Amino acid sequence: MEGNKVYRHEQNPEEKRFHDEFIRIHGHDNTLSAIVFAPAEGGLRPSEYLTEREEKILLSAMQWLGSPLGQSFLREMGYEKKPEKFMTDNNRSYVAKRCRNTTGWKYRGEVFQDKIIEMECKRIGFTKEEFFAADGKFLNKILKK
Repeated sequence: MEGNKVYRHEQNPEEKRFHDEFIRIHGHDNTLSAIVFAPAEGGLRPSEYLTEREEKILLSAMQWLGSPLGQSFLREMGYEKKPEKFMTDNNRSYVAKRCRNTTGWKYRGEVFQDKIIEMECKRIGFTKEEFFAADGKFLNKILKK
């Protein structure tokens, strides 16, 4: 089984991942038909079966979720791919140093400081939440140097 736009896989590895994983999970024993159609009376079998063309359409829709547009749709719905890199204490120290060097850092409130932390984290590909997901004593130490 293969979707309609596998030519996109080389340029869009996330589309390939969605395509291949959907096939791995649902591409056997008519499980695609079971996703679409109600079960037959008294059983788990689907009441109808998808045609080969319909299976390709369904698989192409799943592949689309891995495309940049599909990923944007998922983000708007509240689903976001987990970051592939994790923030280390070295990353946190770097962010804290840049923040402490910001004009007015010592004299501004926490709201201002949080905005600066968020901006610096975003600049290097992390979130403010990832920054604060660390030991509190360590954070106090690096932020108050």
